[in-house]
Amino acid sequence: MLRLGRVNRDLCPVEIPENQEDVVCLIWLDSNMNNSKDYFVMQETLLELNPDVRLCTEVNQCIDLIKTLIHKRIVIIVCGDLSYEIVPDIHMFRSIVAIHIFCIDRKLHEPLLDKYEKIVEIFTDRQSLLESISETISFIEKQIYAFNLFGQKQKSVRDPPRGSASFLWHHLLIYVLRQLPQDEQSKKDMLDKCIDYYRDNKRELKKIQQFHQMYTSDKAIQWYTRDCFLYRLLNRALRTEDIDLLYSFRFFIIDLCNQLENNDCKRKSNKTISTLYRGQRISK
Repeated sequence: MLRLGRVNRDLCPVEIPENQEDVVCLIWLDSNMNNSKDYFVMQETLLELNPDVRLCTEVNQCIDLIKTLIHKRIVIIVCGDLSYEIVPDIHMFRSIVAIHIFCIDRKLHEPLLDKYEKIVEIFTDRQSLLESISETISFIEKQIYAFNLFGQKQKSVRDPPRGSASFLWHHLLIYVLRQLPQDEQSKKDMLDKCIDYYRDNKRELKKIQQFHQMYTSDKAIQWYTRDCFLYRLLNRALRTEDIDLLYSFRFFIIDLCNQLENNDCKRKSNKTISTLYRGQRISK
C-alpha cells in the first residue's frame, strides 16, 4: 500500500501550462537497462500507467533530464545500485514528487528510507512497485485536478482560455459557494446527501462516519485525494454541473479552496529560497 504521507504534497506547479496533458512524468533510472524481454515488458507496463515515460542509464544523464522538465511532476524509479548516488542530489528538486527504489536487498537501502521523505518505499518485487506507482500517479492527478479547478488564483476569470463557458461556470459557481456560511448545518447537509447516495454501501458508509468523526479543515486535500465518496460525488457534481449537489458540498468546497490557496501562498513564499539553493530556476 502506498504511504501517501511520504509523497510530496507540493504537487502543482506555480505556473500551469494551458495544455494540461501529461503533467506527470515517470522516469526510470537503471544502470543495467538493456533490450531483454523483461525490460521491454517493464517499459510497456510503465507506458500503460503513464504516457510520459523517460529512460535513463546514468546518474548525470538523469539529473540533466530532470532539470529540463519544466512544469512536470516527476515520479522516479531508481535501481538500488544508483540510489545512494542520485537520491541526495535530486531529493530537493521541487519537481520530484515521489522516489521509488527498486532493488534486490531491501535492508541495504533502508537508511535512505529513514533519511529522505520523498522515498515512498523500497521494493524488491515488480508487482508491488507497479501498484505503488499507479497509486502515486492517481494521487498526483487528483490533486492537480483539484488545484486547476478550485485554485482560483492560477488564472483570472477576466482572461479565461478559449472555449471557456465551462471554466466560467465552474469558477463563478465556486465563488458564490464560498460566500455562503460554513457551519454545522452545511456539514450535515453534505453528509446526509452522501449517506443517502451510499446507503447500500457499507464500506463507503464507514468512510463517511470516519469523516464525520475525524475531519478537520486542514485535511481537505488529504480527504479529496482519497479513493472515497468525496472525490467520486464531488467530481460527478462538477462533471454534470449539478448545482443542487454542489450546493450540498459547500462545506467541503470552502475548506478545499482555502487549503489550496494557503499551499499556493507557501509555495510563493519559498520561491526565493528554493531558487537560491539550487542556483537556478526549478520547475514549480
